[in-house]
Amino acid sequence: KLIDPKEIKWTVKILRNVLSAGSAAVILTARGDSAPVEEFIVDANLPVSQVIALGTSDPHAKAAYIESRIKDGVNVVEFFDDSYKNIEAVKLLRVKYPDVKIITRHIDH
Repeated sequence: KLIDPKEIKWTVKILRNVLSAGSAAVILTARGDSAPVEEFIVDANLPVSQVIALGTSDPHAKAAYIESRIKDGVNVVEFFDDSYKNIEAVKLLRVKYPDVKIITRHIDH
């Protein structure tokens, strides 16, 4: 269950721009169930995105998911997270995939 979720306007603006440009956007959550996040997206009338519930808070889980997408051909990644540990884990992919543009942004809320 999400407790008092709030829209972060600057990230939603970027999400809308990404989707309107025809690019894909995925929301990764450490939760074991994507339903609460999906409900928030619908209730807030946000652009529809794929929500992936990883079921773990291990920072390397998000990095591993992103790496799998890179291996599928994604060459630009813009990653937003409120955890510095998750940001650092994703930044490590820059060394392994120097030809992929990986942007990380910390969300302070």
